[in-house]
Amino acid sequence: MTVSLPTPENHGGTNNWSDVYSNDKALKEAIETLQGEVSGAVKPVTWYKPTVIATEETRESTSFGTLTTKDEITGVVVPANGLIVIGYAALVKSSVSGAGRLSIFIGSNQLKRSSSVSEAPVVSEVGTLGTAFTTFFSDGTGLAGAEGGTSLATTGHAIGSGSTFGHGPLCVVFLAPGTYNISVQYKATSGSVTAKERKLWVEVHGF
Repeated sequence: MTVSLPTPENHGGTNNWSDVYSNDKALKEAIETLQGEVSGAVKPVTWYKPTVIATEETRESTSFGTLTTKDEITGVVVPANGLIVIGYAALVKSSVSGAGRLSIFIGSNQLKRSSSVSEAPVVSEVGTLGTAFTTFFSDGTGLAGAEGGTSLATTGHAIGSGSTFGHGPLCVVFLAPGTYNISVQYKATSGSVTAKERKLWVEVHGF
Protein backbone atom coordinates (compact mmCIF):
# COMPACT_ATOMS: atom_id res chain seq x y z
CA MET A 1 0.00 0.00 0.00
CA THR A 2 1.67 3.24 -1.19
CA VAL A 3 0.33 6.78 -0.99
CA SER A 4 2.33 9.58 -2.65
CA LEU A 5 2.55 12.79 -0.65
CA PRO A 6 2.23 16.05 -2.61
CA THR A 7 5.22 18.12 -3.72
CA PRO A 8 5.05 21.60 -2.14
CA GLU A 9 4.24 24.37 -4.57
CA ASN A 10 6.25 27.58 -4.70
CA HIS A 11 5.54 30.22 -7.32
CA GLY A 12 8.64 32.24 -8.25
CA GLY A 13 10.38 31.69 -4.93
CA THR A 14 7.73 33.57 -2.98
CA ASN A 15 5.50 31.74 -0.53
CA ASN A 16 1.99 33.13 -0.39
CA TRP A 17 -1.32 32.10 1.15
CA SER A 18 -2.48 30.31 -2.01
CA ASP A 19 0.64 28.12 -1.88
CA VAL A 20 0.04 27.31 1.80
CA TYR A 21 -3.60 26.50 1.16
CA SER A 22 -2.84 24.30 -1.85
CA ASN A 23 -0.12 22.40 -0.03
CA ASP A 24 -2.21 21.87 3.11
CA LYS A 25 -5.21 20.75 1.06
CA ALA A 26 -3.17 18.25 -0.94
CA LEU A 27 -1.48 16.89 2.20
CA LYS A 28 -4.84 16.55 3.97
CA GLU A 29 -6.27 14.60 1.03
CA ALA A 30 -3.25 12.27 0.95
CA ILE A 31 -3.54 11.57 4.68
CA GLU A 32 -7.28 10.88 4.39
CA THR A 33 -6.59 8.44 1.55
CA LEU A 34 -4.02 6.63 3.67
CA GLN A 35 -6.37 6.51 6.68
CA GLY A 36 -9.13 5.09 4.49
CA GLU A 37 -6.88 2.31 3.21
CA VAL A 38 -5.64 1.47 6.71
CA SER A 39 -9.13 1.44 8.27
CA GLY A 40 -10.32 -0.93 5.57
CA ALA A 41 -7.47 -3.39 6.10
CA VAL A 42 -6.60 -3.28 9.82
CA LYS A 43 -8.87 -3.98 12.75
CA PRO A 44 -7.91 -3.17 16.33
CA VAL A 45 -7.01 -5.81 18.89
CA THR A 46 -7.95 -5.45 22.56
CA TRP A 47 -5.71 -7.38 24.95
CA TYR A 48 -7.08 -8.11 28.43
CA LYS A 49 -4.93 -8.59 31.50
CA PRO A 50 -4.21 -12.34 31.77
CA THR A 51 -5.21 -14.40 34.79
CA VAL A 52 -2.23 -16.33 36.21
CA ILE A 53 -2.78 -18.62 39.23
CA ALA A 54 0.03 -20.78 40.58
CA THR A 55 -1.92 -22.07 43.59
CA GLU A 56 -3.11 -25.68 43.61
CA GLU A 57 -6.89 -25.78 44.18
CA THR A 58 -9.52 -28.52 44.25
CA ARG A 59 -13.22 -28.74 43.41
CA GLU A 60 -15.65 -31.45 44.51
CA SER A 61 -18.86 -31.01 42.54
CA THR A 62 -20.68 -32.78 39.75
CA SER A 63 -21.63 -29.45 38.20
CA PHE A 64 -19.31 -26.99 36.48
CA GLY A 65 -17.96 -24.03 38.42
CA THR A 66 -14.77 -22.07 38.91
CA LEU A 67 -12.11 -23.06 41.39
CA THR A 68 -11.72 -20.98 44.56
CA THR A 69 -9.47 -18.53 42.72
CA LYS A 70 -11.30 -18.03 39.46
CA ASP A 71 -9.80 -18.72 36.07
CA GLU A 72 -11.75 -15.77 34.71
CA ILE A 73 -11.34 -12.54 32.77
CA THR A 74 -14.30 -10.19 33.22
CA GLY A 75 -15.78 -7.37 31.19
CA VAL A 76 -14.66 -8.62 27.78
CA VAL A 77 -16.34 -6.36 25.21
CA VAL A 78 -17.10 -7.97 21.85
CA PRO A 79 -18.26 -5.74 18.96
CA ALA A 80 -20.55 -6.80 16.13
CA ASN A 81 -18.76 -9.36 13.92
CA GLY A 82 -15.88 -9.53 16.39
CA LEU A 83 -13.89 -12.57 17.52
CA ILE A 84 -12.56 -13.71 20.89
CA VAL A 85 -9.20 -15.47 20.99
CA ILE A 86 -8.70 -17.63 24.12
CA GLY A 87 -5.53 -19.29 25.34
CA TYR A 88 -5.20 -21.55 28.37
CA ALA A 89 -2.64 -23.76 30.07
CA ALA A 90 -2.82 -25.71 33.34
CA LEU A 91 -1.78 -28.86 35.14
CA VAL A 92 -4.85 -30.91 36.08
CA LYS A 93 -5.56 -34.21 37.84
CA SER A 94 -8.57 -36.01 39.35
CA SER A 95 -8.83 -38.28 42.38
CA VAL A 96 -10.75 -40.82 40.28
CA SER A 97 -9.27 -41.75 36.91
CA GLY A 98 -10.99 -39.90 34.07
CA ALA A 99 -13.62 -38.31 36.34
CA GLY A 100 -12.47 -34.69 36.08
CA ARG A 101 -13.85 -32.35 33.44
CA LEU A 102 -12.90 -28.84 32.36
CA SER A 103 -14.41 -26.46 29.82
CA ILE A 104 -14.33 -22.87 28.59
CA PHE A 105 -17.38 -20.78 29.48
CA ILE A 106 -18.63 -17.62 27.77
CA GLY A 107 -20.57 -15.99 30.57
CA SER A 108 -22.84 -18.74 31.92
CA ASN A 109 -22.79 -20.65 28.62
CA GLN A 110 -20.49 -23.57 28.06
CA LEU A 111 -18.50 -23.29 24.84
CA LYS A 112 -19.90 -25.32 21.95
CA ARG A 113 -18.29 -26.89 18.90
CA SER A 114 -19.35 -28.69 15.74
CA SER A 115 -19.61 -32.47 15.88
CA SER A 116 -19.32 -35.28 13.36
CA VAL A 117 -22.05 -37.25 15.17
CA SER A 118 -24.58 -34.48 15.75
CA GLU A 119 -26.29 -31.99 13.47
CA ALA A 120 -26.47 -29.44 16.28
CA PRO A 121 -23.43 -27.99 18.09
CA VAL A 122 -22.34 -29.92 21.20
CA VAL A 123 -20.70 -28.69 24.40
CA SER A 124 -16.92 -28.59 24.31
CA GLU A 125 -15.23 -30.18 27.33
CA VAL A 126 -12.31 -32.46 28.02
CA GLY A 127 -11.74 -35.15 30.67
CA THR A 128 -8.76 -35.85 32.88
CA LEU A 129 -6.35 -38.68 32.17
CA GLY A 130 -5.55 -41.06 35.03
CA THR A 131 -5.00 -39.60 38.49
CA ALA A 132 -1.63 -37.84 38.04
CA PHE A 133 -1.14 -34.26 36.92
CA THR A 134 -1.40 -33.84 33.15
CA THR A 135 -0.91 -30.74 31.03
CA PHE A 136 -4.02 -29.21 29.49
CA PHE A 137 -4.07 -26.52 26.82
CA SER A 138 -6.46 -24.51 24.69
CA ASP A 139 -6.94 -25.78 21.15
CA GLY A 140 -9.08 -24.99 18.13
CA THR A 141 -12.23 -26.53 19.61
CA GLY A 142 -11.83 -25.54 23.25
CA LEU A 143 -9.46 -27.45 25.53
CA ALA A 144 -7.34 -30.57 25.08
CA GLY A 145 -5.23 -32.79 27.31
CA ALA A 146 -1.62 -33.63 26.51
CA GLU A 147 0.65 -36.38 27.69
CA GLY A 148 2.42 -36.11 31.06
CA GLY A 149 3.96 -33.05 32.61
CA THR A 150 4.36 -32.13 36.26
CA SER A 151 5.33 -28.51 35.61
CA LEU A 152 5.28 -25.78 32.97
CA ALA A 153 8.49 -24.11 31.80
CA THR A 154 8.99 -20.49 32.86
CA THR A 155 11.48 -19.66 30.11
CA GLY A 156 9.13 -20.45 27.21
CA HIS A 157 6.55 -23.20 26.88
CA ALA A 158 4.56 -23.93 23.71
CA ILE A 159 0.79 -23.99 24.07
CA GLY A 160 -0.02 -27.55 23.04
CA SER A 161 1.93 -30.78 22.93
CA GLY A 162 2.37 -33.80 20.73
CA SER A 163 -1.26 -34.89 20.96
CA THR A 164 -2.68 -31.40 20.33
CA PHE A 165 -0.37 -30.02 17.64
CA GLY A 166 -2.18 -29.54 14.37
CA HIS A 167 -5.44 -28.56 16.06
CA GLY A 168 -4.44 -24.94 16.70
CA PRO A 169 -3.04 -23.75 20.06
CA LEU A 170 -5.72 -21.06 20.56
CA CYS A 171 -9.50 -21.18 20.57
CA VAL A 172 -11.10 -18.59 18.28
CA VAL A 173 -14.78 -17.95 19.04
CA PHE A 174 -17.49 -15.96 17.23
CA LEU A 175 -20.52 -14.78 19.18
CA ALA A 176 -23.13 -12.06 19.46
CA PRO A 177 -21.90 -8.59 20.41
CA GLY A 178 -21.94 -7.84 24.11
CA THR A 179 -19.89 -7.85 27.30
CA TYR A 180 -18.83 -11.24 28.65
CA ASN A 181 -16.91 -12.96 31.41
CA ILE A 182 -14.59 -15.63 29.99
CA SER A 183 -13.70 -18.48 32.34
CA VAL A 184 -12.46 -22.03 32.57
CA GLN A 185 -14.61 -24.16 34.87
CA TYR A 186 -14.19 -27.60 36.45
CA LYS A 187 -16.29 -30.48 37.72
CA ALA A 188 -15.82 -34.11 38.78
CA THR A 189 -18.36 -36.85 38.04
CA SER A 190 -16.99 -38.51 41.19
CA GLY A 191 -14.29 -37.59 43.68
CA SER A 192 -12.47 -34.31 43.02
CA VAL A 193 -10.56 -32.44 40.35
CA THR A 194 -7.41 -30.43 41.10
CA ALA A 195 -5.55 -27.82 39.03
CA LYS A 196 -2.44 -25.65 39.39
CA GLU A 197 -0.15 -23.40 37.35
CA ARG A 198 -3.16 -22.01 35.49
CA LYS A 199 -2.87 -19.31 32.82
CA LEU A 200 -5.76 -17.73 30.91
CA TRP A 201 -5.34 -15.23 28.06
CA VAL A 202 -8.07 -13.37 26.15
CA GLU A 203 -7.98 -10.88 23.30
CA VAL A 204 -10.73 -9.44 21.08
CA HIS A 205 -10.44 -8.68 17.36
CA GLY A 206 -12.71 -6.12 15.68
CA PHE A 207 -14.16 -2.64 15.97
